[in-house]
Amino acid sequence: MEQNDYRPRRAEKKKRHHPIRVVIIVLLVLAALAFGVPKLRLYLAWRDAQQVDAARSAQQAEDSSTSNTSSQPISAASGSGSTSESSASSAAETDASSPADASAPTGSSTGGIDLLMLVNSTHSLPEGYHVELKTLGNGQQIADLIYPDLQQMFDDARSQGVYPIVASGYRTAEKQQSLMDEKVKSFVDQGYSGSDAEKEALKWVNAVGYSEHQSGLTVDINADGVHSAGYQVYNWLADNAWQYGFILRYPEGKTDITGTDYEPWHYRYVGRDAAKEIHNQGVCLEEYLNAVD
Repeated sequence: MEQNDYRPRRAEKKKRHHPIRVVIIVLLVLAALAFGVPKLRLYLAWRDAQQVDAARSAQQAEDSSTSNTSSQPISAASGSGSTSESSASSAAETDASSPADASAPTGSSTGGIDLLMLVNSTHSLPEGYHVELKTLGNGQQIADLIYPDLQQMFDDARSQGVYPIVASGYRTAEKQQSLMDEKVKSFVDQGYSGSDAEKEALKWVNAVGYSEHQSGLTVDINADGVHSAGYQVYNWLADNAWQYGFILRYPEGKTDITGTDYEPWHYRYVGRDAAKEIHNQGVCLEEYLNAVD
């Protein structure tokens, strides 16, 4: 007969988590998140701003080697109302203390410069062309006569939450040739022959003497990369730039006429009256001048 084992078994202890301990752990996690997330956001914003500043510095160093300085650099705009936004917006974003009585010309000629002169792949700048330049806060230069309207346009854009910068303004002949050489090389590297590469390059960069950028009346406008994206700036400019005397120089669907592919960043100053007519008619500059003639 088997002997039954009547020894009592020890009851298994159940692990219990005290409710107060759980509450404390949850509170600590929430506190860490509340403190850490804002810090992370600030770090990311600081990092992005540093990258933008570095890119601008590189662009300024590149352009300053070939640009002629005709006026003192102007300070970054303060129209945004905060220090971080002001430092991120430095281009024609200039100081908000621009002369109140400095109004842009509305005629077709100012200071001996024909605002409606045609400069493209078949029409060069007039012989002996000269323009007074103004240097912006980021080192880019523009014709002094377009500054008031450009300043007003950037101020109004920023007041609506859009932050543009002048990525490229006036170019010397040397700078223009350098850009052409780089573009040709890029197409050669893609497998184009030398002659084909030059043809393709001319769709994006005009030859020396045939570029509007050498007139000082043209600006390539992009987003600051921190507060705005490119498409936001391009959309705003497409709707509003004409009110300040600027036209989209190379619209979509006009490549056969302008000889240049669509460039949503490339704007040419023609004065407010002409810009309004060109906008209302939905034409490019070549079409408008033919109609005027």
